[in-house]
Amino acid sequence: MAEIQDSDELRAAVFAYLDELQRDHGPYLTSAQINGFAFLGQPLKLMVQNGIRTPSRWADPLSITSTNRTEDAGGYADEDRGEGLRLYRYMRERSTAAPTLNRSLDHAAISGRPLVYFIEVGQHRYEPVYPVFITGTEHHGVIVSDEPTTGEYAELVDLRRYARREARVRLHQREFRSRVLFAYSDRCCVCSLRHRGLLDAAHIVDDAHEQGVALVSNGLAMCSIHHGAYDQLLLGIDPDLKIEINREVLEEIDGPILRHGLQDMHSRSIDVPKRRADRPDRDKLAWKHARFQELSA
Repeated sequence: MAEIQDSDELRAAVFAYLDELQRDHGPYLTSAQINGFAFLGQPLKLMVQNGIRTPSRWADPLSITSTNRTEDAGGYADEDRGEGLRLYRYMRERSTAAPTLNRSLDHAAISGRPLVYFIEVGQHRYEPVYPVFITGTEHHGVIVSDEPTTGEYAELVDLRRYARREARVRLHQREFRSRVLFAYSDRCCVCSLRHRGLLDAAHIVDDAHEQGVALVSNGLAMCSIHHGAYDQLLLGIDPDLKIEINREVLEEIDGPILRHGLQDMHSRSIDVPKRRADRPDRDKLAWKHARFQELSA
């Protein structure tokens, strides 16, 4: 069987295949589902466990995969660069395939070809983000962006179509959001709203703070109303997971949204992930709750 050659048509078919998978199965996919792709009758794996999928004799990668494992557990310390940018680290040289695969990352920074970014959200579950582009290189890795550096591939990826996707949450924020929402089963921890498009990943300790790490234990899945109230310190959550509403807000009279959306939440407990490691960190909750109490005093 002839080797599959890279082409714009193939990459467009990959995006269409992932669109269909997510329509049928939701945002979180298994590797078996992802690797069920075929082009013109020939099977082609879209992702691999080592993180960089560059088929034989291709110059550019087809996909890259993040990991939620720490460096101690064999993961990589990819970094946010802000403005929709992400540093994706090169494969470690201890792998014999590393030089070739790392060169393919560098080549993609020159070619500008669109690829898929698979976010590992849980054990054997991934959320694909596409199209993404490698827009530069650094000593330790490449810079990945959700925007191309040229208009050459605009027609292929139909950027106007993708402009309305959930990835308006820029790429540097997307991994955190995906992992938090997956941990909370796409449900607001305060009111249990399950409309994913209305959910955010709220930081407990603000992301601008030195302790505001992008870990699930520093996040809460919240609908837009409760996220806003939490950030504005109108809603507090104590270390025992109990919800408190600002005293002045409790005394206001302003219609059903205020009553049912905020006042009725007072003294309830939030829902937390089943996996203990994903549950909110008590010390971080205490830090945020202290700020809430100062404003409510």
